[in-house]
Amino acid sequence: MLTRSAKRLLIIAAASVAMHTFLASAAQATETPPSASASVYVYWSYWDQPSPGTWLPSATGAGAQTPPDGSVIGWRYGVGSVDGTNQTPRSGDTFEQLCATTPSATDKKRVGVVVDSGNPNVAPSGQQPPPTTTGCASVAPASSALQVTGAITAERVTPEGMVCGLGGYPATGCGSQVSLAVATADSSGGTIDSGESSTAAVSTSGVWPTLVGIAVIVVLGAAGILVARNRRG
Repeated sequence: MLTRSAKRLLIIAAASVAMHTFLASAAQATETPPSASASVYVYWSYWDQPSPGTWLPSATGAGAQTPPDGSVIGWRYGVGSVDGTNQTPRSGDTFEQLCATTPSATDKKRVGVVVDSGNPNVAPSGQQPPPTTTGCASVAPASSALQVTGAITAERVTPEGMVCGLGGYPATGCGSQVSLAVATADSSGGTIDSGESSTAAVSTSGVWPTLVGIAVIVVLGAAGILVARNRRG
């Protein structure tokens, strides 16, 4: 016959198994991808090229960043970074490629620039994105990324420094709102490849505290019942 201590351990173990099963099932049920009909903003996003052909969203605004000599900066009209979806400049040109024909000069720095106007599916009504613009800016060493870009193409910027248009595109407005499905589809109607766009699962951080609380109550309740029975015995 089992002792009281052994019975207590068995009940607590059973409650723990039930808790684990409950949490695993709940987590699996809540990890669903975002809806393709969700709205996202399309705008000019600013990018750094930390290594040849690799793009990362810049941690600093173009007006506040001073790119060094020999670097490459990029722009992309599309989904900058929303719920794990990223649309980078689609040119992998390196500094050596962009600035091969631009000689170095005293008291000047050279910075490669890539301006990708994105896909027609996110173009404002009646407009078509111009071809990707690339170039090499030879500017003063203290020039910001915004000034570097201005040496390559025309800029339309708000008083606060937000870039609304590059190379005359878009002609008006400052960003637009479209569905995620539209924003991540290419001009042929397919979806952007995994190297350019990825979709993350919806966060379940708001659900877990509630689930854990319920599970703890289950375990404590089982232990309380056991103690009460032992006292009556």
